[in-house]
Amino acid sequence: MFRYIRLIKYDIKKHSTFKPSDFRKYSTFQPFQPLGNLGNSRKKLMLVNLQFPGFRKYSTFQPSNNLKNLRKKVNDLEQNLRKGINELEQNLEIQRASIVNWGKVISDEISDVKQEIGQNLGEGINEIEQNLSGVKHKMEQKFKKGINEMEQNLREGINEMEENLSE
Repeated sequence: MFRYIRLIKYDIKKHSTFKPSDFRKYSTFQPFQPLGNLGNSRKKLMLVNLQFPGFRKYSTFQPSNNLKNLRKKVNDLEQNLRKGINELEQNLEIQRASIVNWGKVISDEISDVKQEIGQNLGEGINEIEQNLSGVKHKMEQKFKKGINEMEQNLREGINEMEENLSE
């Protein structure tokens, strides 16, 4: 019965979330007063409806502990989400930097490999040229020897023929 009277007194609906424990002992809560007949004065009615009925300017309204706990939980979740987002951004930045570094490392290694290939090819070409010049020199010496032997054989043959003819 008293609860019903309290509901009527504060003009609160039956399933409202209002709890008298949400207010201090000396609260500035002002229950909403029906305006009654204002006549044709619609401006006043609109102004009254736009204001927050039931509270003065400096209210001592104290939200319940459940509401405070929910706000704390929401704030904690928000902070955790922000930390998580910041950590993800940092990880992405680190990964992007590592990818860039890997790209630099790979390009450096590719240029090193190109230089090594060029050096190896140059050395190989030089070795082949030296081998060819050595082979050429040996072949020239063999040809000269062969030519000299042929000349000697021809001279000996000519000398023998001349001796045979002169006899």
